[in-house]
Order: sequence, then C-alpha cells, then structure tokens
Amino acid sequence: MVDTDELHGDCGRGARILRVVERDVVDSTNLEAERAIEGGALDDLGPGACVQFVGGVQTGGMGRRGEAWQSPRGGLWTTVVLALEGGEGGMRVLDGLGLRLGMAVLRVLREVSGGRRVALKWPNDLLMEERKVCGCLARHVTLRGRGWVLAGVGVNVNNPIQGVEGLRRPATSLSEELGRVVDLGALRQWMGTGIAGALAGRGIPRADLEEARESLALVGSWMRVRAGSEVMEGTLEGLSEEGTPLLRTAFGAVVATPSGVEPLHE
Repeated sequence: MVDTDELHGDCGRGARILRVVERDVVDSTNLEAERAIEGGALDDLGPGACVQFVGGVQTGGMGRRGEAWQSPRGGLWTTVVLALEGGEGGMRVLDGLGLRLGMAVLRVLREVSGGRRVALKWPNDLLMEERKVCGCLARHVTLRGRGWVLAGVGVNVNNPIQGVEGLRRPATSLSEELGRVVDLGALRQWMGTGIAGALAGRGIPRADLEEARESLALVGSWMRVRAGSEVMEGTLEGLSEEGTPLLRTAFGAVVATPSGVEPLHE
C-alpha cells in the first residue's frame, strides 16, 4: 500500500491532479475512491481538484451496467475523482462527459501506440483492430453533502488476454498490438492528466466531435440504445451535433438519438 503526492500540474483546462493513491490489490478503484470520500480523506480538495486512484490488481472491477471487468496485474486500472463546485455550475461538467472522456483516452492511446489506429466504440470504449483495449465509465455521486465525478478507466496494457473467459467482444492489449512491453508508470501519468482534462471540460468541443466522427467504430452495424423507457434501434450512421448516435431505422429514416441515451448492444 503506497500513498504518493504527485503534482502533475495543470491539465490545460483547469482541473489538476493533486495526488495519486496507489493500492497493490483493491476490489475496485471506483469503490476505493468512494470510501475515501465517505471517510473524509478528500475533504481538503477544492472545486476543480482531482485525486487519481490506481490499483495494481482489481478483484471486483466494474464495467457498464455493473458487469464484471477482469483486471489482472499488468493492466492500468484507475479512477480519477473530481471535486465539483456547488450549485448548478458544477453539474455542467456532466454535459457531454462520456464522449469527452472517450476522446481524451483515445488520444493518449494513440500517442502511446505511435499513431496507430484507435477506434471509438460509442460512447467511450476504445478498440484496436476491432478488439477492445479499453473501457471507460463516468458517474456523478453526492457524498458528505458535496458533488463528485468519478471517471474510471481500464486499459489492457501488459496483462495477458489469451484464456480470459466471458468476454462479450474480442479483446486485445497494448503490448500485444505493439509487440513490446509498455511503460505502465508513464501511461498512468499521461492517462491521469488526460482524464482530468476531460473532467474539466464542458459540453463537447467541436474538435472532439469531429475527431470522434472520424474515429467512430462499427459504422453500418445494427445498434440498440435506451432513451429513458424507450428502446431505439437502427444502423449506426454517425454522430449527431450532440455526440449521440445517428440511426437509420428499418423504415429508412435517419434519426438523432436524444441526449442521455445508453448503448444496449455490444
């Protein structure tokens, strides 16, 4: 168990990682972050400040809809916590956060992989050669009377993929794709800075939207999303101005799905 204070500096858009908390083995970096908030360990954080939690191994990693995320040694399993400002202003960080987070992580992975093709599986999973290399999950919580955003990212880095069971989509790792061992410590630091930058943003910047459109995976495939109690489905055509899927329905019309939709397909 190691706690380190590492000043990564300003991420470029206002948020800053003030310290990194490392755990060799943890059930989930998301849960570890929640426990730190509940226990008062993050009470010193002012609005816009971040703490990054890192686990060498996760025994109970969580993906979308509570699904298990296998997290053996050699991967990057991290959660960045952002302390929100009070009132409605703090909630604006949630607008477009899923896509901002996905694009921030995509850029880090492209940099690490020397510009290799990394594709975005909407809203924020990342694929290499049509195989999943990374998953992201962001959520808002209110604890101890304050608002927080937790952004969790899991990256297959140097961990073995062969023999892993129960995967919905074929997976890969950075080391497998690059043919070399990746510096996990350096990746952790770059990823933390990238995630903090996404958390500091508001809405979906035009550059993020255009790059997401160019990087979008599975265009032409059938997609199902949930919008409240309604399920929408159709062929994925691209992304709307709000960063949501454009679906061509069985009747031939192309419709923009509303904000807040969640993917139901894998």
